[in-house]
Amino acid sequence: GTFFNTPPKNENTAMPPPPAAGVVFPLDDQGKRSTTSINQGAFAAAAKAIDPKLAASVTEEKKWRGKYTKHIGAHVEAGLKTPEAAIKSAQAGLDYLHTTMQFVRGEKSMTLREAMKTLTPATSPFHTHVIKGARKPGASPLEVPYNGKLLSGDALEAQVEKWVRLGVIELSTGASIMQAAQNPGWRDLSDLHICMLGASSAMGPFPLLMNMGANVIAVDIDRAGIWEKLIKTAKEGCGTLILPTKEKLGANASDEEVAKVAGCNLLTETPEVYSWLASVRKERANKQLCVGAYAYLDADKFVMISCAMDAIIEKLIADTQFPKPALAYLCTPTDFHVCPATARDAAMDNLRKSPTWLSLIASLLSFSPKLALKRNARKLVTAEDGTQFAVVDALVKEQGPNYALAKRLQHWRAMTSREQGCVVSTNVAPSTATASVVSNRLFALAYKGFHYVKPAEVAQPELSNSVMTALLVNDLRSPTSIARPVADGGRPLRNPLELFR
Repeated sequence: GTFFNTPPKNENTAMPPPPAAGVVFPLDDQGKRSTTSINQGAFAAAAKAIDPKLAASVTEEKKWRGKYTKHIGAHVEAGLKTPEAAIKSAQAGLDYLHTTMQFVRGEKSMTLREAMKTLTPATSPFHTHVIKGARKPGASPLEVPYNGKLLSGDALEAQVEKWVRLGVIELSTGASIMQAAQNPGWRDLSDLHICMLGASSAMGPFPLLMNMGANVIAVDIDRAGIWEKLIKTAKEGCGTLILPTKEKLGANASDEEVAKVAGCNLLTETPEVYSWLASVRKERANKQLCVGAYAYLDADKFVMISCAMDAIIEKLIADTQFPKPALAYLCTPTDFHVCPATARDAAMDNLRKSPTWLSLIASLLSFSPKLALKRNARKLVTAEDGTQFAVVDALVKEQGPNYALAKRLQHWRAMTSREQGCVVSTNVAPSTATASVVSNRLFALAYKGFHYVKPAEVAQPELSNSVMTALLVNDLRSPTSIARPVADGGRPLRNPLELFR
């Protein structure tokens, strides 16, 4: 997960916005593209499907940007009442976004869903170029960079056991990491095709997938600098890079020539990107496909690009010519999640044992509504059948409702897709010191204080990449992974929202 940091606007020098193109928010009555009303409307639509009173509460909220977090929490808790409620609410939220968000091309504007139906070309306008790594595919050791060392084998196992013992990670997470480490055959990904929407993402697994021999279908913006790095990484690995180009290139084209014409725009060429992916899929029809949604943009654009990725994913799932694809997401830790009861108990115990100075600071901050701290361990949620769920409220209001909606959209798609028979890898990433996070002074300061609040740790990007890729490998390879749908031998969940535990 990443944060956004929007610089203050200078009203005297602000340039007029460029003409709308691609996936955008709809125009309101004032002729503006309001993000708040759509954000609020999406959660209202999701709530209305299962709880009209909750929907009314969302709709009537006058200070959405300041109070959206409590409504998201209520939305999750309402979904825990029954498994059907979670799915019904998720589908309603998705349908709202696909039929409300607009796609603009030239003078025409239509809903995103309509654009994917009417603007998707039968023949892809992009060509396909393939680059193979220099090394031979084969199982490589799982190596995790941590505190200046590269951990593998016994050293990695010892560190994972320590993280579990201290409460840095859950027992199930540690077991999944070690499964990926102890099964070398799982890490030879030469039989898998993994489509990365946002291949250059700082939190994405591209370099590691290239070192594990994966066939990566890379989608990213058409900027030569980005593609030069991706191509270099691919050539140094043992995988295969499959990329879109605007011109047909010969097999001997130089890296520079490829980078100049590589790439596409997820926001403005959404139907064409799907068309290209469909053509690649057809060429490799007997190959297992996994689609990962990794692209990130700041503020309202994160909702826009998340909708674009989801529109592509929705059509890939709906294509009955092929087996359903697996999906991959990175959940943010700063969200409202179902959690293990043991994790909730440990959090409450840590609070009771917190140092006196920390309790004193919390007491002093409580006098300021803006700075007051709150417990993130909520009361147990009781379902209609009496089942109890532990939840954690780790939402950070300062991230803003657009970030929260973009991540919630991914939750909605993950739940509905697993229900439809897709393998869905969606693990909660650790708090990570990515450039977009530490560029925000408030979050950078918070990270500097993490070590005072045990067992919290801030992960460097390289550590997060390694750990999250190990979890992805486990989800795609393990026959008992929680990512697998029940029809494929996966473990039944008490509620679909447990997918994000």
